[in-house]
Amino acid sequence: MTARFLPSPLDSFGKQGASQNDEQGIIAALIDRIDLKPSFVEFGVHPWQGNCLFLRCWGWDGLFMDAEQKAPYIKNEWITPGNIMELFSKYGVSQDLGVLSIDIDGQDFYVWQAITISPAVVVIEYTGTLPTDRALIMPRNDDFVVTPGRQSYGASLLAINLLARRKGYHLVYANGVNAFFVRNDLLLNPQDFVYDRIARMWPTEHVKDPAALGFTELKFN
Repeated sequence: MTARFLPSPLDSFGKQGASQNDEQGIIAALIDRIDLKPSFVEFGVHPWQGNCLFLRCWGWDGLFMDAEQKAPYIKNEWITPGNIMELFSKYGVSQDLGVLSIDIDGQDFYVWQAITISPAVVVIEYTGTLPTDRALIMPRNDDFVVTPGRQSYGASLLAINLLARRKGYHLVYANGVNAFFVRNDLLLNPQDFVYDRIARMWPTEHVKDPAALGFTELKFN
């Protein structure tokens, strides 16, 4: 794979398509400029809404997983940090994966932490109602299920970014819901992507007392 320059900022490339917000356009802009294998893994996903649905339409080799089998091509799997690599092995996910999209409404941080392969591009949900200058995470709970209206789940963008840096990735875009990372060896101009200029909260009511909702400050061993 060859490292490439990416345009900065990426905001103008955003396009909704089949994704929840502007994720499809950002992913398209990245894969158009990065040398990667045309393959993806996405979890969770809906038949009518997902970050990688357009890649399936483009004929990419891909795997969709979700706790509910909402379509024949979506594998019914309960995804946890403890089983994610077993699932990758079960479905033959290759070491040189192109795009990984993680959106399971809760344990996203811990699942990415447990993944031992290094895709070229990672898209991961963060909790946009949390402050972007604090590394906040919910406790690990492999049985966690989010309930409507609940704010105490997931992780802040800063917590996800600290994990990404440890795993060898650089943040290139965030939209208040998803963060987009490119593997360091594939990005020639990381200096153009500064966290404080990219960080974005979701424009709604913000969590005022994270500790009261069970969030803790991230501390790596």
